[in-house]
Amino acid sequence: IMQIYYVLFLLLLLLAVYISNAAIDARHSYNPSNGMNNLDEGHVSEANNNESPPRTDGIGRETRFWNKYVSSSFIGATASAISSSESGIILCFQIFFRSLYLFFLFMPAIFLSPIAYFSIAFRSSVWFPLLQTSIAHSGAAFIKWGQWASSRPDIFSEKLCEQLAFLQSDAPTHAYSYTKQRVAAELGLSIEDAFASFEKEPIASGSIAQVYRAELRLPRSFCDDPKSLATCLPIPRPEPKHATHQPASTTSTLPVAVKVRHPNVEQHIKLDFYIMRWLADLVDRVPGLGWLHLGESMSQFSSVIARQTDLTEEGRHLQRFNSHFSSPQWQDIGFPVPLVLSQSVLVESFVAGVSVKQVVSDPRRSVRHAHFIVTRGEDLYFKMLIHDNFMHADLHPGNILFDRHRMALALVDAGMVTQPSADERHNVIGLLEALGEGLGGEAADCILRFSQSRHSQKQRRAFRGDMERLFAAVCRGYHHHVSVAEVLTGVLQLVQQHEVSIGANYATLLMNLICLDGMAQQLLPTYNVLDGAKVPLRLHRLISGVTRFLHLPRGFSQQWVQAVFPLVMRWKQRMDKKFLQKLMRTITAKG
Repeated sequence: IMQIYYVLFLLLLLLAVYISNAAIDARHSYNPSNGMNNLDEGHVSEANNNESPPRTDGIGRETRFWNKYVSSSFIGATASAISSSESGIILCFQIFFRSLYLFFLFMPAIFLSPIAYFSIAFRSSVWFPLLQTSIAHSGAAFIKWGQWASSRPDIFSEKLCEQLAFLQSDAPTHAYSYTKQRVAAELGLSIEDAFASFEKEPIASGSIAQVYRAELRLPRSFCDDPKSLATCLPIPRPEPKHATHQPASTTSTLPVAVKVRHPNVEQHIKLDFYIMRWLADLVDRVPGLGWLHLGESMSQFSSVIARQTDLTEEGRHLQRFNSHFSSPQWQDIGFPVPLVLSQSVLVESFVAGVSVKQVVSDPRRSVRHAHFIVTRGEDLYFKMLIHDNFMHADLHPGNILFDRHRMALALVDAGMVTQPSADERHNVIGLLEALGEGLGGEAADCILRFSQSRHSQKQRRAFRGDMERLFAAVCRGYHHHVSVAEVLTGVLQLVQQHEVSIGANYATLLMNLICLDGMAQQLLPTYNVLDGAKVPLRLHRLISGVTRFLHLPRGFSQQWVQAVFPLVMRWKQRMDKKFLQKLMRTITAKG
């Protein structure tokens, strides 16, 4: 990793100089129609391979190395896109100066990297915090990449992932004057007309947007149930002609959270992805580093982040989550209800409660509260994975709110979600089943099906052997006090050691489960997440086995699992209730 950073950021200056010339040469070397398409969604098409002869006037002279490693890759498509735009020269200079800024920003980390390479103590105590600070000041795209990297211990070291996890908080904020202007433009109403009150200080801020608490004005004739308000409010926005104040006797207010996108964040992210994706493409061409598939991962990552800058995407995710959890069985699990959707402003119902992160740090927490958070958190994870196939992509305790008065959980910040394919879901559930049965070889086969790389039989046998030894040491199956976080952390370390590349969806699903298990160990150490998941996992294993035996399509198995899932969850909840009763009797006897 030290070598990668050292090489990549030294190349930033070279990139900045070359891209100016590449933009000039692009008209002669590439067909603009085959350049970069649909940048807003992060999709890139390959450049036309029918290149004109290289120029020899000294401006765009090509070298053999550059033809092999650079000109035929992402930089060519980038240059084509730049040259085909009327504002190409401006964009070229923006990338030039942005590259220089990033070079000087990361310069301390670059020049200290040789010391970090040879000194583990210096690396952990000085270099990793320095790198995290540099990323924190480098803009939304790099911050999001750092947050993503913190969930990938299969690629990066565990210490680096722990340091990058600090990027989840303390994001910069923008001025209230910009918020007023943006809200008025999107809603067609001033803040004073649309809201009875609007706090000037944000209650939270991320790399994409920041959140305010406010009171939305509502006519009293509108329904009082927040879950049905989305059908009552004038969505997507009221017309300016209705921007008059309602008399106090005929209006009421609704507590809401107002998310406002940071200024120019979309343009800044797009600019940074020009650089980041070129660097990732270059890394893939370095011998010995191709197994990382950084180019493909960066393509997926940039597409997700580009969509996340449009806040209507988060609103649609919330609508879908609310639909999935609308049955009476899930009334104690909630999500904010989107009320007004637009690209840069999202108004949603305000969810009461405290962060589970605060509950974890409270030594006076109730055992009943801890049990509810852990068991229902596990329930919603397996519902999203097995039944809904639509997963919140960031289930850390800071995004889960607990209402102790209603005994309810709510998930916030739904900008990033994961919708695994049928194969991905089947392989992840198969891995969890292997954990429950204590079968290291079966778990290794599931992980190898995750992989985007081809492995020889010798590599497969080596990986399978290490997995079996890991399971023999720390994972003997249900009712053997297995720590899911410890096992999965060990699995991801073996994935890194054996250069097994896994997709982003796999990593997200596994890291969510690691977060859940870590939360359970802190809140309720006597509860075992793997034992609690025995009922749904055994059901899925039974139905899948019958389906394979009868040679039925896999979709048939999924339909049966979804049909009986509500009954299985009631069975699990009954078992969780018995566990709590036994635990309370034990506590009473000791007290």
